[in-house]
Amino acid sequence: MAGGYCNTDATVSPDYRKDSSSKSLEVTKSIGNKTSTASRSQKAKVQSDYSSAVNVYKIYSETMNQLSWLDGHVREGKQLEEALRFCRFVIWSGLIELCKFHATTDAGLKISGANLQTRAKQIQQDVQDRFRTNNSAPAIQLTQLENLN
Repeated sequence: MAGGYCNTDATVSPDYRKDSSSKSLEVTKSIGNKTSTASRSQKAKVQSDYSSAVNVYKIYSETMNQLSWLDGHVREGKQLEEALRFCRFVIWSGLIELCKFHATTDAGLKISGANLQTRAKQIQQDVQDRFRTNNSAPAIQLTQLENLN
């Protein structure tokens, strides 16, 4: 090139060394591939978002099941330390924030971070009250026990 510096071997790809008609064809193909790649990546992102919402729903559901199980044991005065430890984990681990973030997903899954937080804090409070009062007696009413028999 006159008046300029050009190092074609180091910077130009072999596709651009062809004649001008093949250059425009190559650019068109390149642009077309980027468009189809973008639509594929958008589909992948939607699938990924749905997949992550399903995973969060599984975590939420199993955590609520565990809290329900522990709540029953706390009412019986059993496994108080385990219940307290698990409630602390739920409250401080970031699970509640994760569930609150995914609560508004359009995946059609019921995820409630507020419900999870309320349940964990209530069980934690029940356990702390039992420890404070040194009460490990079951909190089941006598009529409930009679109904079981």
